Amino acid sequence: MTEKNEEVDWEVQKKLNVWDLKRRANTALEELFEGKIRYLKIINRGMGSEAVDKALAEFVDDMYDKNMGGLTKLGADFLSKIVKKTLLNKIITSFWINMQHMVNLDCLKKLEFYPDRTELVIQKCTAKRAWKLGIRNNNMKEVLGAEDYCKKMCVPLFNRLLEVAKAGSSAEFQKRGCDQVIKLKS
Repeated sequence: MTEKNEEVDWEVQKKLNVWDLKRRANTALEELFEGKIRYLKIINRGMGSEAVDKALAEFVDDMYDKNMGGLTKLGADFLSKIVKKTLLNKIITSFWINMQHMVNLDCLKKLEFYPDRTELVIQKCTAKRAWKLGIRNNNMKEVLGAEDYCKKMCVPLFNRLLEVAKAGSSAEFQKRGCDQVIKLKS
């Protein structure tokens, strides 16, 4: 006869080990960035920093194809039918909706549309935080900086999509986020 030990009973453990959605999302994002930076570390060790920059550009291409391909087609179809400003507003909001697995929508503290520009403020960026943790945990501070995710992945990806509406974003980076201004190109 075996005694039932409550400490190892799965039904008891299930009730004790429930993570909320925020913790799950943050942990998954941190693991994603840990993996990316681990790849970059191996690339740097074997091929150097120039190859790291090429790999970051490949990450942008992959994220664009995976998350933005449909939006690009939507933009191309709409481009001839709707006003560019309306298209631009749709692209901006769609981008952040489709990328919320990287940058939590709660981080968008300002998204305001004006006649001549759109202003966007991101604070406590979940992606930047996970990137910095990945750099620290993989001892890559000599190769990658805290803003490299922003400068080499996030903003280039956003600008690539904005090209559909013939627009671009300029960013001012903050310690834990950024301020962006999006304008139609002349």
